[in-house]
Amino acid sequence: MSFMFAFFALATAALYVFYSRKVGSFVNAITIYTGLKFAIEFVLEPISYYLRMFVYDFNSMAIINLLSFVGYAAFVVGLLVIKQPNNPARKINLSGYLGAAWIVLVLAWVLYMPILREFSYLITEPRRIYELTRTGYGLNTFGSSLLSFVAYAIFLMSSKKNGWLFYLALFPLVYLKGTKGQFFVLASIFVIYKVYFEGFKYSVTRSAIYIIAFAGMATVLFTVNYRGEVENIVLTMAGYSDYNRNGALIVQDKSFAPYGGQLSTEMLWIPKIPRAIWPNKPKSFGEFRLAEQYFPSWFALDQGAPAFGIGLYFADFGWFSFAVVPFVQFLCGIGLAYCLNKMIESPTIFWFIMSIYLSGGNLFAAGSGNYLLEHALIGAALTAIFSFFGLGRRSDGDRVLGPVQDDALVTPR
Repeated sequence: MSFMFAFFALATAALYVFYSRKVGSFVNAITIYTGLKFAIEFVLEPISYYLRMFVYDFNSMAIINLLSFVGYAAFVVGLLVIKQPNNPARKINLSGYLGAAWIVLVLAWVLYMPILREFSYLITEPRRIYELTRTGYGLNTFGSSLLSFVAYAIFLMSSKKNGWLFYLALFPLVYLKGTKGQFFVLASIFVIYKVYFEGFKYSVTRSAIYIIAFAGMATVLFTVNYRGEVENIVLTMAGYSDYNRNGALIVQDKSFAPYGGQLSTEMLWIPKIPRAIWPNKPKSFGEFRLAEQYFPSWFALDQGAPAFGIGLYFADFGWFSFAVVPFVQFLCGIGLAYCLNKMIESPTIFWFIMSIYLSGGNLFAAGSGNYLLEHALIGAALTAIFSFFGLGRRSDGDRVLGPVQDDALVTPR
């Protein structure tokens, strides 16, 4: 088992370093995605294994880890298929965007306010609010999250005047959602803006410092959002690194029969229909069918279900998942590379939104499901609205400054 963890960890790190050298920045569009993958699969999971916190089957874990790796490798290869254009340093300052960002952020607060009023007695326990609003509050929770992320994306493209005020209004709202994942989306938005809009290049040294600092903040976020006794934060976090471990349960289940694509199909449309429209919307669909089957007591609580990660595709397609997953991930890599290149050549909110989603940042804050079309529609709608009101004209501050290279920066290509 140790060899397996080490092999896939080194292979994943090698692919990430290779891509980073190609784009000239060791913090880039896939940093958050890769960092989470690395922490879950090669740091926290091995801790769980060595401390015998769970029972592991080597063969099933090896199969799931291999499937996860070939998917990641195909994604990186897809990214490298399209060559990135020259990305000089520049400052973005689009007129009217700052006011628009504030308007959207205020709307995000307004949409979430009914929940805060109903659960005002839990204002100091946002995680509990999150657990109690898993069903029947989607329009308020997901809608507010969407507006929060969109507001931040618009803000970054503005003059960012008195930016501390904006962050002071944004962070408490995100914190009150009670889920640490939303801060990862904010980080993804910032990284994509900084690297591909402003053309900033992160060296190995600076990247290492930022990654360590971010890991520390992630640990703090986990601690404040965790309900229960935290005797050892590392052990507690390790218990949540269950994606591949849960997926392995499917592989080692001798009686299991693939769903033939049913789970993935259900995740494409059922999560998107509000219960206000579909009152009898089932709770057991897509990935949640697996949660109900393997963790029935947890599923019955309706306070968040365990995830199965890449195991969802093995549950759907069995051994054919080794063809399906790389193919889909390869296309996603090509799509992300195309959107990033368009964003470099023509900085617009549409390509920004698309790049955020394809890099792993779901603006709907939904844990599962495919929202590619929805993000495209949001980007197109924002573009049309800004154009109608005459927003987005570049100011004198939006100019190419010439390449800014960080210390010890690896020369791209």
